[in-house]
Amino acid sequence: MITSYCWLGVLVLGQPLPLLPPPTQMPPAQTKIVTKAPAAEPLGEPTVGGSSGRKKAALSRAEVPQGEWQAPLRLTPALENVYRGTVNEECFTPQTQYARSYRLESRVLVLEPEQDGWGMAFLTTLREKDAVRGSSTLNRDNAVAVSRLVKARIDSLGHLEAEQPNGLKTNGPGVAVHETGMVVELPPGKMRPGESWETSEGDGPVTLWEVKGKEVLQGNACVVLLGEQKTETWDKPRADRGAWKQVDKVWISQRTGLAAKVERTLEKREPARQDVAERVVVRYELDSSVQYPKPLYEDRVKDVEQTLKLASGVEPLMGQGVRQAGAMGQLLKKTEKVFEVYPPTPYRAAFVLEKKRVESAMRGEMPAPEPGRILDGIAGEKPKRSSAAAVGSSAPDFTVPRLGGQGSLALRNCRGNHVLVVFYNPAAPMTEEVLLQAQQWSRYGQGKDLTVLPLTVRPESSSNQNWARILGKELPIYDGSGLRITYGVEVTPRLVLVDKEGTVRALHEGWGGETRQQCEEDLRQLVAEPNKAAPAKTAAKR
Repeated sequence: MITSYCWLGVLVLGQPLPLLPPPTQMPPAQTKIVTKAPAAEPLGEPTVGGSSGRKKAALSRAEVPQGEWQAPLRLTPALENVYRGTVNEECFTPQTQYARSYRLESRVLVLEPEQDGWGMAFLTTLREKDAVRGSSTLNRDNAVAVSRLVKARIDSLGHLEAEQPNGLKTNGPGVAVHETGMVVELPPGKMRPGESWETSEGDGPVTLWEVKGKEVLQGNACVVLLGEQKTETWDKPRADRGAWKQVDKVWISQRTGLAAKVERTLEKREPARQDVAERVVVRYELDSSVQYPKPLYEDRVKDVEQTLKLASGVEPLMGQGVRQAGAMGQLLKKTEKVFEVYPPTPYRAAFVLEKKRVESAMRGEMPAPEPGRILDGIAGEKPKRSSAAAVGSSAPDFTVPRLGGQGSLALRNCRGNHVLVVFYNPAAPMTEEVLLQAQQWSRYGQGKDLTVLPLTVRPESSSNQNWARILGKELPIYDGSGLRITYGVEVTPRLVLVDKEGTVRALHEGWGGETRQQCEEDLRQLVAEPNKAAPAKTAAKR
């Protein structure tokens, strides 16, 4: 329920709002107007439910002022919008079928104005839904949660730029760890129904947006936008790579220029297939909009700044693990001391998660990558192990792309060979030893029906390219970031030994002389077995 700004009824619906001056310092928004012919009909007066009286006409912009709309952001510092909704993901492949649901809460806090716009803090919290047996009631106490905090700059047309490096970067389509879909980058000037423009984000496909009409949503006058983003392979399937398509429907408030409601559907296909293999549906609405007094606002700003300061300080040290445990511990204690002097706010949840990541790195454990997107469940806290990846059960099938875009590999195509799956973190100090050992095992397995498969959990790391050159065609590296939950990758390295029949025979975690020796013994025993199903061996070493 919207708790403030009940004066919207005095707005004259359909009347264009004044456009703020274009930004002078921030780089211009990456938008491109796409003209369409014939011209669409003008917007009529909005009514609840989205129906509106329309009169077909092919008129220019200047001839339809009543149907025009321009919506610059109209923000004030200390304004906080809270959105709540759900995220549902499903997998339909014959080998792997599952359905997961999460509760989504996203807080957007407007910070002090800047010369070219405003500062904004985005806090996204995903909480896993645990359904009680025989009921749809949610178990809120035991649900796994993750919070991600991002600070960005935004101009009057909705162009976002993160302050921290790669703060808004994603690793591919899926469940977003950070949600910024309530902000849509708009073209300058006035718009009308049917008008389209393009936005781009990094190296991904462009998003084509279109104005669909007007609606009143919970007393909030909104303009409805529809955005579509897809890979080239969606319309032209290929055998060596998959495809995905994302459709966003956004209700933009004419009062603030931020969304009042967002619906997003993402569909993914496997290589050379037309049927949908995975689907992610995100829905959320504006739950409250509050203008905080100065003391409460300042407490929130402190939580945001201190958490991001800690994250930026420890990030260069995490890859060195225990060797930098003292330095990371000092930064953590310094942040905790600051937090002791004022009460916590909802943004403190991001610090709690960051603290766990730091403590994990101090112990020498390499946590799963927190930035980017969650392709197979929630990251950040230790997930529940999937029974499908347990010793003695069938290994979950997967298709993983090769780094550098040189094709893909499916586990089902390795049937008839034993497979050693090596999950590794390129930022970990033991990576060199792990991959060189994997190379030795691969050479040992030649002629013995053994395949060694290195999977990186951080495909965006530049270190992967260096290792891909060193290992070459002998041992290709693949992207395993989407298998963290399915294969229980809580720490790295994680070694999964699968026999010719597709059964998990052994699991090993961490690295050291004992782990390496035990894994090597399992390999030698497995390749020496006759070509028949053998009793599964439990070998999990932390």
